Amino acid sequence: MTRNLHFSIDSAFIQNLAMEKLTYDNDPATAWKLISDSMTPADPNTDPKDVFYTNFLILDGQLQLSGVYPEEKIRLTPTGKSGLIKKQLRKMTERLAELEEQHEHHMKILDKIMEFVPENYLKAINTAMGEKIFPVNEASELVERLHTFMESDFGWLSPDGTWYPVDYADHENWAREYLLKKNVLTRSELDELYSSADYLVDKLNFCLVHSPSMSDPKVECKRLTSKQKEFLYDYFLKLGMHDRANRIYTEE
Repeated sequence: MTRNLHFSIDSAFIQNLAMEKLTYDNDPATAWKLISDSMTPADPNTDPKDVFYTNFLILDGQLQLSGVYPEEKIRLTPTGKSGLIKKQLRKMTERLAELEEQHEHHMKILDKIMEFVPENYLKAINTAMGEKIFPVNEASELVERLHTFMESDFGWLSPDGTWYPVDYADHENWAREYLLKKNVLTRSELDELYSSADYLVDKLNFCLVHSPSMSDPKVECKRLTSKQKEFLYDYFLKLGMHDRANRIYTEE
């Protein structure tokens, strides 16, 4: 058995729904969409400006929609009222001013709280959130980086955990002397190498601990042995880099 479905659209209902979205939900975008999507001019050549102005008058309450489509012709009747949109915009502006005042008050409270919060805590929060939520003194950050650099020991770490301290930027020379001293390579073989440091890392599984950017220490190693992990864990803890120390056992 076939049944025919019949739909009717009450234009007044559409208008009232749009006005509720505007006044009660503070959602002018949805309110405007309800009116503009529902009001299609009979003449496709109607100036878009006229369509826009008519929709504005409907949403503003200056024109009243009536009639049930498609049984009736939709009528527009002047109401003699106006200012619904202006009134709502005024309410939204007043509410925005209240929110700005509250925000300013909260920021003053936050500034006071931050006076008692150590800067490293604020930096930790910024790092965890992936953005600069709290202002941090960039000069102090640079000083801290240089302090870490000056306090750090740089050098080579053998697979058995033996530490060989090396002056900054002298890793290549040390690697060459080590390979000669241990008779790993001859001088002529060393002369053919592109890098003695790379040979220590790639062939002998040494770890290079250095700081090419003069910041936090970097570790270059092909594969960490258990002894190297133990040393590096304590190494980073000594520098106060607890997260980096913990990653020694979680990173491959």
